[in-house]
Amino acid sequence: WTYELSSMLFGAFIMFIIIFAPFCMAAGMNPMIAGFVAYVNVMPFVVYYQNIQFVVAYEAFGGEAKIPFKKVMPYYFVFIGICIAGLLVSVPYWSALGLTSYMP
Repeated sequence: WTYELSSMLFGAFIMFIIIFAPFCMAAGMNPMIAGFVAYVNVMPFVVYYQNIQFVVAYEAFGGEAKIPFKKVMPYYFVFIGICIAGLLVSVPYWSALGLTSYMP
Protein backbone atom coordinates (compact mmCIF):
# COMPACT_ATOMS: atom_id res chain seq x y z
CA TRP A 1 0.00 0.00 0.00
CA THR A 2 2.96 2.33 0.43
CA TYR A 3 3.61 2.20 -3.32
CA GLU A 4 0.09 3.37 -4.08
CA LEU A 5 0.36 6.12 -1.47
CA SER A 6 3.69 7.39 -2.75
CA SER A 7 2.35 7.27 -6.31
CA MET A 8 -0.68 9.29 -5.24
CA LEU A 9 1.51 11.95 -3.59
CA PHE A 10 3.86 12.04 -6.55
CA GLY A 11 0.87 12.46 -8.88
CA ALA A 12 -0.41 15.39 -6.81
CA PHE A 13 3.07 16.91 -6.81
CA ILE A 14 3.32 16.66 -10.61
CA MET A 15 -0.18 18.11 -11.09
CA PHE A 16 0.65 21.12 -8.90
CA ILE A 17 3.80 21.77 -10.93
CA ILE A 18 1.96 21.42 -14.24
CA ILE A 19 -0.72 23.85 -13.07
CA PHE A 20 1.48 26.49 -11.42
CA ALA A 21 4.69 26.50 -13.51
CA PRO A 22 3.15 28.43 -16.43
CA PHE A 23 1.86 31.09 -14.03
CA CYS A 24 5.34 31.45 -12.54
CA MET A 25 6.91 31.76 -15.99
CA ALA A 26 4.31 34.36 -17.04
CA ALA A 27 5.13 36.35 -13.90
CA GLY A 28 8.86 36.14 -14.70
CA MET A 29 9.61 33.72 -11.85
CA ASN A 30 11.61 30.53 -12.03
CA PRO A 31 9.33 27.46 -12.33
CA MET A 32 11.34 25.77 -9.57
CA ILE A 33 9.50 28.02 -7.13
CA ALA A 34 6.30 26.29 -8.25
CA GLY A 35 8.00 22.97 -7.53
CA PHE A 36 9.05 24.05 -4.06
CA VAL A 37 5.59 25.36 -3.21
CA ALA A 38 3.99 22.20 -4.61
CA TYR A 39 6.27 19.97 -2.55
CA VAL A 40 5.40 21.85 0.64
CA ASN A 41 1.68 21.62 -0.11
CA VAL A 42 1.50 17.89 -0.84
CA MET A 43 3.38 16.82 2.30
CA PRO A 44 0.89 17.62 5.10
CA PHE A 45 -0.70 14.84 7.15
CA VAL A 46 -4.33 15.92 7.47
CA VAL A 47 -5.34 12.28 7.43
CA TYR A 48 -3.30 9.40 8.80
CA TYR A 49 -2.21 7.93 5.47
CA GLN A 50 -1.43 11.14 3.57
CA ASN A 51 2.28 11.57 4.34
CA ILE A 52 4.43 8.45 4.00
CA GLN A 53 7.23 9.81 6.22
CA PHE A 54 4.69 10.57 8.94
CA VAL A 55 3.17 7.08 8.68
CA VAL A 56 6.57 5.42 9.04
CA ALA A 57 7.56 7.58 12.03
CA TYR A 58 4.14 7.20 13.69
CA GLU A 59 4.14 3.42 13.37
CA ALA A 60 7.78 3.16 14.48
CA PHE A 61 6.87 5.07 17.63
CA GLY A 62 4.02 2.68 18.40
CA GLY A 63 1.10 4.05 16.43
CA GLU A 64 -2.39 4.40 17.82
CA ALA A 65 -1.54 2.16 20.77
CA LYS A 66 0.94 4.69 22.20
CA ILE A 67 -0.47 8.04 21.07
CA PRO A 68 -3.85 8.71 19.48
CA PHE A 69 -3.82 10.45 16.12
CA LYS A 70 -6.01 13.23 17.61
CA LYS A 71 -3.08 14.25 19.82
CA VAL A 72 -0.77 14.40 16.82
CA MET A 73 -3.01 16.69 14.77
CA PRO A 74 -2.02 19.95 16.55
CA TYR A 75 1.52 19.36 15.32
CA TYR A 76 0.16 19.42 11.79
CA PHE A 77 -0.43 23.15 12.23
CA VAL A 78 3.12 23.56 13.55
CA PHE A 79 4.37 21.69 10.47
CA ILE A 80 2.38 23.92 8.11
CA GLY A 81 3.59 27.03 9.96
CA ILE A 82 7.21 25.96 9.54
CA CYS A 83 6.61 25.25 5.84
CA ILE A 84 5.03 28.66 5.26
CA ALA A 85 7.81 30.36 7.22
CA GLY A 86 10.33 28.53 5.04
CA LEU A 87 8.59 29.78 1.92
CA LEU A 88 8.42 33.33 3.23
CA VAL A 89 12.14 33.30 4.03
CA SER A 90 13.42 31.34 1.03
CA VAL A 91 11.77 33.15 -1.86
CA PRO A 92 13.02 36.66 -0.90
CA TYR A 93 16.46 35.19 -0.22
CA TRP A 94 16.52 33.54 -3.65
CA SER A 95 15.35 36.85 -5.15
CA ALA A 96 18.24 38.64 -3.47
CA LEU A 97 20.61 36.09 -4.99
CA GLY A 98 18.97 36.51 -8.40
CA LEU A 99 17.77 32.90 -8.59
CA THR A 100 14.08 33.57 -9.02
CA SER A 101 14.11 35.28 -12.40
CA TYR A 102 13.02 33.24 -15.38
CA MET A 103 15.05 33.56 -18.57
CA PRO A 104 13.60 31.49 -21.45
